[in-house]
Amino acid sequence: MLEAPIRGVVPLLEAVKKLRSSEHLTTLHPDFLQLCLLAKCYKTGLSILEDDIFELVVFPWRSLNLNSLGASLDFNGFAGVPKPLSLKMVKSRISQFTANKQTGMICIGQKRFQKALELLHNVVTAPMSSINAIAVEAFKKYVLVSLIYNGQFSTSLPKYTSSAAQRNLKTICQPYIELANTYSIGKISELESYIQTNREKFDSDNNLGLVKQVVSSMYKRNIQRLTQTYLTLSLQDIANTVQLSSPKEAEMHVLQMIQDGEIYATINQRDGMVRFLEDPEQYKTCEMIEHIDSSIQRIMTLSKKLTAMDELISCDPLYLAKVGRERQRFDFDDFDPVPQKFNI
Repeated sequence: MLEAPIRGVVPLLEAVKKLRSSEHLTTLHPDFLQLCLLAKCYKTGLSILEDDIFELVVFPWRSLNLNSLGASLDFNGFAGVPKPLSLKMVKSRISQFTANKQTGMICIGQKRFQKALELLHNVVTAPMSSINAIAVEAFKKYVLVSLIYNGQFSTSLPKYTSSAAQRNLKTICQPYIELANTYSIGKISELESYIQTNREKFDSDNNLGLVKQVVSSMYKRNIQRLTQTYLTLSLQDIANTVQLSSPKEAEMHVLQMIQDGEIYATINQRDGMVRFLEDPEQYKTCEMIEHIDSSIQRIMTLSKKLTAMDELISCDPLYLAKVGRERQRFDFDDFDPVPQKFNI
């Protein structure tokens, strides 16, 4: 089936649909998403992930192919896995890590970089007591997608990131950190030179395609900066400023950015002049009102779900037992309940 992965997409899709509700992630998801990636059936992969997932379902009969997840995985590194290791917990943690990473890769294939960034962020910042191969691969793509979508990468990870990730990811992925530093300089020639020097490394990581998109994004960022300074500009001036080879290439970049909605402009073919415009969206069309309403409804649904989950956890015996143990570490009688300055 690996020689023709597309043959396995439909059977696994049907299996996933029968074994889950719209809010459940199962241990079949990683295998299905991997087939979608190999077959380049990105839309099919996204079709089962349109709804928000809140629960993890692990089937005891499901065999786990550990070799497919990377030889350097340390299962003790997944938070929540007790010792001795519970196979059910191992499956659930690996399913969560792998599914998030693979869904992020599918979103990259669909050019949905914002969603990909969110999913990869979930993998990188997930609880772990030691580093694992999935987090490393996700971090490499996280750096590249950050550059493509945001035009920058912050080397400081959020405070809730595990100490293992904080200590090791930047060191292990040093070429990608240096790529981000080179990108921040804003010079195409230096960026291309660095990529050429480390081409084999990026290629061996299967990230060369994303790296090329990073270069393309720098051209776009430089063109976007011009819109903040000029109202009109010739294609020749754009080519010279952005370091493109010809006005024709500059025209192709501008047209693509207009089509993608990244800038608003018109091109006068007669004199080769580009006129930059303001965003025409007035936020009063029927389509925009429907979009805003659907977003509000989704937020309200998520809020209700979060409240229900909070109430469920608050009544969980294991959670209450852990909180009780934590409270015993502090003797509140040692503290004066009245501030010293109010003592009479």
